[in-house]
Order: sequence, then structure tokens, then C-alpha cells
Amino acid sequence: MPCTPGRRAESTGRPPLHPPNTVISPAVISPAVISPPGPPKGVGVPPKGVGVPPEGAGVPPEGAKTKRCILLTKEQVLDALKPVVDPEIRLGIVDLGLIYGVDFDDEGKKLVVRMTLTSPMCPYGPMLMGQVQDVINCFPGLEEAKVELVWEPPWDPRTMASDEAKDVLKIW
Repeated sequence: MPCTPGRRAESTGRPPLHPPNTVISPAVISPAVISPPGPPKGVGVPPKGVGVPPEGAGVPPEGAKTKRCILLTKEQVLDALKPVVDPEIRLGIVDLGLIYGVDFDDEGKKLVVRMTLTSPMCPYGPMLMGQVQDVINCFPGLEEAKVELVWEPPWDPRTMASDEAKDVLKIW
């Protein structure tokens, strides 16, 4: 029986590695792994005032407007979406070309992912859109992240899918 979170190891039926209250002798530990309790006196301690930032450094003045800079790129968003797979075709939606665009607005605080589906009647459409929304919600610093479903231009795997997807779909 595998150990699951919240269960004690003893309940797995396997004997514990060490009996309870066993003290492991330091002799079994290699001396190379043992480090001294701290640096020798005077070593690694900077002179007083050196390397210490002045009081209030890095704190904006009171009332100053601060901008949270996000350095998120289209490539990072597409990389994060690669694990999202269309369950009917069993290929990633990025490789299938279902992601039409990644747009940033308002100084990078708002993200819109434009995507389509393989057909308007795709039964997995809501699930795929939910998975894309879950992925883009994980990016820090965004005030808003949304998925926009678009139908123009119509999806065509011959022109929109990656070469790897075309190979799997036998489109050449």
C-alpha cells in the first residue's frame, strides 16, 4: 500500500528504517559531510557599517506611486500552455495552432489569450478554455487574465499546426 499524504509511514505495513528512539551514531556519517558549527571568529563578518544598506533603502517615499513591472513574454505564455492537450486529438493546443494570439494591455498587467477550437461543436471546448484560464491565472503580477474564444480565421491544421503536429496527424 503506497504512502499517501496525511498517513503515517508506519501504516504502510513496512518496517520503519530505524526502530523508534534510535540514535544514529555520528561514526556512520562521512567526515566530509560534517561542517563546523560556524565560521572561525572574525572570518566572514564585515566591518561595522559595510554591506548594510542605509535605513529606508529600497522603500519608496510615502505617497509615491509604484509600478509593478512584469517581464512576461508571449513565448513564456505559450510555453506554459504547451501541456494543455486536446483530448480528442491527443496533441497540445499550442502545437495544433489553436492559440491565435497572446496580448498584453495596460503596461503588462492584463493578459488576453485568443484561442479557437477544432470545431464550433467541440465537446471539450469549455474544458480546454478552463485549462487555459487556469494556466494564465498562475502568472504573478497580472491584474486580469482572460481567454477569448475566436472563430476567425477558421482553424486549419494544414496551415496552423506545427510540423510535429502535422507529422502525427499525417498532414503533408
